[in-house]
Amino acid sequence: MMQKIITNGFSWYRRHQALVLVSAAVLLLASLLLLSPRQETGFYVFLGLKALGVVLYIAIIMVRQNIAPAFVERLCSLTTFTDCRQVIRSRPLGIVDMADVGVVYFSGGLLILLSGLTGFHTRIHATFLFVLSWLSIPYLLFSLYYQYAVIRKWCTLCLSVWCVMVVEIALSLHYGMALTYLGISYWKNGLFVLSVFLFVVAVWRMMSHRIVNGESIGLYKEVNS
Repeated sequence: MMQKIITNGFSWYRRHQALVLVSAAVLLLASLLLLSPRQETGFYVFLGLKALGVVLYIAIIMVRQNIAPAFVERLCSLTTFTDCRQVIRSRPLGIVDMADVGVVYFSGGLLILLSGLTGFHTRIHATFLFVLSWLSIPYLLFSLYYQYAVIRKWCTLCLSVWCVMVVEIALSLHYGMALTYLGISYWKNGLFVLSVFLFVVAVWRMMSHRIVNGESIGLYKEVNS
């Protein structure tokens, strides 16, 4: 009896790994929010945008690898003018895969903001992320042009990311950049932000090679089972 319960438990877990991982991430984030010092409303909005960006880019990676769940595929083919896969795989910037850049951009930003839940130089780190948001404006404009004039197809997931990044820019305008908070600690906090992004790059490079080569990552293997 016990062995059957354990076997059924493992079988259920393999079929629902995505749900388990997302639930664990949500519980962890909720715990951090409850235990952290109170932040400005804009901080929580910015945190939510980064988390949403991570989710969207995970979906983009899954579409690229032909392992996206059915509801994502339906979202990507709403009309004859939408084709996420064609846009995602087009590599408009040559050898640079913007899906990988997006994962690093949002994951790194999310980790940096999560460090702010401890009250660790929140406004200064948010300023660095706001600056990165503004630096992305040329690519946002190019993305719209590329989908409209070159591919002649629209990627609903990419447009969703586009909207998230535009809201980030608008948020920076509303709350302003904490340039007056930089002061002497500018280079130290800049080094922290840089180190987080380098860490994310290193981790994602290892993971992406395994995904492209079809190795492990049970979450991807089971998602359509």
